[in-house]
Amino acid sequence: MTSGPSTHTEIPADPLSALAAILHQEQRIRLPLFPSYSQVRHLLRLWQGRPRKLITGLEAAINQLRGTPQNTVKWTDPDQWIPERLCPDHQQLAQAIWQGSAGAVNPRYTRGARYLAQKYELIDEDAQGRIQLTLLGRDLIEQPGGMAEATLDEAEGLVSF
Repeated sequence: MTSGPSTHTEIPADPLSALAAILHQEQRIRLPLFPSYSQVRHLLRLWQGRPRKLITGLEAAINQLRGTPQNTVKWTDPDQWIPERLCPDHQQLAQAIWQGSAGAVNPRYTRGARYLAQKYELIDEDAQGRIQLTLLGRDLIEQPGGMAEATLDEAEGLVSF
């Protein structure tokens, strides 16, 4: 994602050709914190139209609150920790993630999905700094188990699993 003019090479309009072009642009590096595609689909829908800074701000706020080995912090009950630990803007986004996914996505664990979405250009940022889905992102949402997922699996070395 960029905040100004795109520095990416021209990507074909066809989602699968676009993903293939992205894969050929860079070396294969395994993505840390690999999320489930179900979680990614939930988050892509929820992130659409929201400011990128709000999404990364929520991640940063949660990171600041994560605790230490000596003073651990529990993240298992978002209904409890969201109102207790987050500012109102971050509470609103965290609640949207938690409730919008019917409890399938804990807002504490969204970083891997954002890494995947950025690395494979499933999302982009418009001139106002808001997240927009790319053709690839829409394809991932609309075709569960489809070619976009299969191509991502291959790119990340997951086909052998």
